[in-house]
Amino acid sequence: HETARETDPTARVVYVDIDPVAVEQAESMLAGDPNARAVRGDLREPEQILTDPAVTALLDFSAPVAVLLGYVLQHIPDDADAAAAVSRISAALSPGSFLALSHWTPEATVEGLHQQSAACQLYQDTPTPIVLRTADQLTALLNHAVELLPPGIVSANQWRPDPEEINDQPSPTVLAAIARRRHATRPTVA
Repeated sequence: HETARETDPTARVVYVDIDPVAVEQAESMLAGDPNARAVRGDLREPEQILTDPAVTALLDFSAPVAVLLGYVLQHIPDDADAAAAVSRISAALSPGSFLALSHWTPEATVEGLHQQSAACQLYQDTPTPIVLRTADQLTALLNHAVELLPPGIVSANQWRPDPEEINDQPSPTVLAAIARRRHATRPTVA
């Protein structure tokens, strides 16, 4: 919310997390801010998120919004579930809205793969295990309702880098992309 408000001080922000502790901490951080909330939700059940009273009180899906799926799709192991969540969320967005995502990838350096392996082991027996996906697999999760913006799904450090920061560092363990909602037809959110 702080980054969004650097551009627009009146920006309204809703954080969604499956972890009740994370939601509680976020609510504590956001206390007293009428334009920011945190709610508990499971991306595999997007309708509950889209119709949550706290969400609909702050976000107007009839106008363009931005949805950030930061490191969340990697916690949905089933590709069909992940694709359905992306499809439903993007279908609820107005044309001109943006969908950004970041996701761990197996297309990483040896060092990155070691870091990922340790994290994957930590999450292995939780309700939200980590699955790694390639750029092609992430492309398949996106539906035709969104248009990938250049440079597409790439290593996070290559997504529109600051020219002064471009270097020959190995690619990170994370892929990133931004897509725009392009179709004019969308279902009504109750």
